[in-house]
Amino acid sequence: MASLMWKVATPVLRKRGLSEARIVTDWSEIVGPMLAEATSPDKLQTDSRDTPGVLHIRAAGPVAIEVQHLAPQIIERINAYFGYKAVDRLHIIQAPPRKRRRRRAQPALDQKTRQAVENHVSAVPDDDLRDALGRLGLAIEAHDRRRK
Repeated sequence: MASLMWKVATPVLRKRGLSEARIVTDWSEIVGPMLAEATSPDKLQTDSRDTPGVLHIRAAGPVAIEVQHLAPQIIERINAYFGYKAVDRLHIIQAPPRKRRRRRAQPALDQKTRQAVENHVSAVPDDDLRDALGRLGLAIEAHDRRRK
């Protein structure tokens, strides 16, 4: 299921220059919750995968000035997070950040359904992947229940 998800998501993210999807999904961890609330990565322009690129960041009003001031630290945190020099410059777009869709409250699932999902993902050896697939499975079950 994970490989299928990345097959679908990768072309969409690459269109926006975000070949490294974690820059979007882990933005809050990279820059911290305060800065992540007022900013969002928009696109990453690179000549090739081997060269560092220009990260376009959307920042609301006065936060744009703060992002400009913090640019060296932000670049350092991004590169440290990925373990290689992914970004060498920021381009700040003074615009409201793209908001992530808020999750709806999931309906309560019975223990039988939760156990079935857990059994489906129990063979996955990677803990993080197993947890993510479990959450995805529960979300799908909850979505199906809402549609009924």
